[in-house]
Amino acid sequence: MNNISKERREYLLNNLLLFMKNEMEDIGRTKEAYWFVKKFPKEVYYIGYPNPELEPASEDTYKFITKCPCKEEELNIVINYAISHELLEKYMLDSYKITFQGINRAEEYEEYLEECVVDNQIILNDYVESIDDTINEKIIKSRNLYLTKDIDGAIENIWDAFERIKTIYIDLSKKDSIKKVCEICATDLDYNDINNEFLALKNIGNNYHIRHFETNKKPIYTTNTKVYLYFRMLSLISFVIKQINLVK
Repeated sequence: MNNISKERREYLLNNLLLFMKNEMEDIGRTKEAYWFVKKFPKEVYYIGYPNPELEPASEDTYKFITKCPCKEEELNIVINYAISHELLEKYMLDSYKITFQGINRAEEYEEYLEECVVDNQIILNDYVESIDDTINEKIIKSRNLYLTKDIDGAIENIWDAFERIKTIYIDLSKKDSIKKVCEICATDLDYNDINNEFLALKNIGNNYHIRHFETNKKPIYTTNTKVYLYFRMLSLISFVIKQINLVK
């Protein structure tokens, strides 16, 4: 892995800095005294030994990847980026200190989480996998954008997933595919209720600055409205995917 997306990098970076800040506060250390040790398990093979010898991960690394799963290559990219942007500084081999600039960024991210994310952790962490790779990629990108404070980008991508899911049954026309999706979702709610939600969100996407930005489209200014629309759409898509998976 030579690179990761900007959204993924920013998501991991914000979480790493926040993790370091919280760890520092939990153990009563100041910035000058706290460092993050990065050591991953490495397999060592010896002739005559059928099983590899495993080197355990550092306590810091283990705790972080438990909270924010990532690969060694990803963490290397994030740490190198943080050092080059003066958010972390090298302490010793595989050890890194957080700078005041890093702490400030962690505090800004923490404030954002408290304002826009904390009450929605369940749905943000409730990852569902569609039978369509493009839908999955759009959902993941939208979550990463949301968690890096790019709500506009998050909404645009979750609406892209919505448009894609309408044609998930490729052997049917778009109209018939939407009808089949609504029928599958209408287990407890009436078909018309599901279909009306599809129509309502379609109209919002067509009339406001979400996927189209022509001068005759209405802008959305307030963060509260954007957060509402994002989770309304994410909730619908998660529900649809779960229903489709039940009958797959």
